Amino acid sequence: MRDIGKNIRKLRQSKNLTQEAFAEKLFVTRQTVSNYENGRSRPDIDMVGLIAEVLETDANAVLYGPGGLEGKKSHKRLLVGCSILAGLLTLYFLLPVILRDENPFHAITVRYFCKVTCLPFVMTLLGWLVLEALGDFRSLKPWTGKGSKVLRYVLAILFGLILLIPIPYCVWLGIATYRSLTQSSVSMVFPAIPVYNSVLLWLIEVILKAPLSYIFLGAAAWTAQLPTRK
Repeated sequence: MRDIGKNIRKLRQSKNLTQEAFAEKLFVTRQTVSNYENGRSRPDIDMVGLIAEVLETDANAVLYGPGGLEGKKSHKRLLVGCSILAGLLTLYFLLPVILRDENPFHAITVRYFCKVTCLPFVMTLLGWLVLEALGDFRSLKPWTGKGSKVLRYVLAILFGLILLIPIPYCVWLGIATYRSLTQSSVSMVFPAIPVYNSVLLWLIEVILKAPLSYIFLGAAAWTAQLPTRK
């Protein structure tokens, strides 16, 4: 916001307006425009709105520069995403290592639990973060063309199914893992549920044998602007 004068100058020049022509549209003197652009004075909130209207942009572009506010939001999304990824990776790698010396069977059980529950999120988030970083530093833009809304809805439904279907199994697996850590012998068998077990088995096979496929799913989510940007 401290560069508001530079922002005004860049936006004015992008419209091929001289200071005199710009001043006429704002109903001020050329000297007033010069003072704005050189930082000797700042426009009030009403003038910022008028400047944005004359330059056919929005107030954020005047205050923060073209794409400035969105850039800050993008940096924040990237930072939050990286923090979540770091937490998931810590859980995925560190927990089995801590338990390995205490009880190898526990480590194997926990490793499987982490793979089924954490690995899909790690890979999906990784794919999303790669494109978010490219968008942040290389001006890569999400797809906004015809059909982008349809893709967004399809992916939202797909993500919903991928997240909801494993929940019963993950709850059962969490209980089984906890019991394996606290009891000497555990015998738990996941109940046979028609159709559900077949779909669940397919999802688990994808997670264990082709986890990289979730990276493409995360990249597709970013391309379709999921989560939706405001």
